[in-house]
Amino acid sequence: YVYPRNGAGEGGRGGEWIVVQSLPSDICIRLRSDYGSGVCGFNSYCSQDATTQMLTCECPPQYSFVDPDRRYKGCKPDFAPQSCMSDAGGMDSPNQFQIVTRPSMDWPISDYEHITPMNQDQCSAACLNDCFCAVAIHRAND
Repeated sequence: YVYPRNGAGEGGRGGEWIVVQSLPSDICIRLRSDYGSGVCGFNSYCSQDATTQMLTCECPPQYSFVDPDRRYKGCKPDFAPQSCMSDAGGMDSPNQFQIVTRPSMDWPISDYEHITPMNQDQCSAACLNDCFCAVAIHRAND
């Protein structure tokens, strides 16, 4: 729930809102589905402060918010997207891209493919060699 902050804004109402309570309390985990963007929008991730329970939407490295004032709208890449074709007409080289590790992060229920058994290095190599791969999730026992 949010309520208008008391203030001397237009019509006697303040222009800012304050969060009173978030429901469900574990919104980052509870509001997910098989399809769609999740709580924070596409290309972003949700974190929640353990003490205050405040939700924070974040962008991965080299991404920025579509609308910095409305972080829940998601993130956009700050780089040209990879292509299955290079400028010379051949395949893009895997050496043009890199895997950025984000510990303790997951993109649940959005699997494009599930390959097992595979160690972390094999997982990274498989993603770098797939021109459609944008995210690779490696789970130690999966």
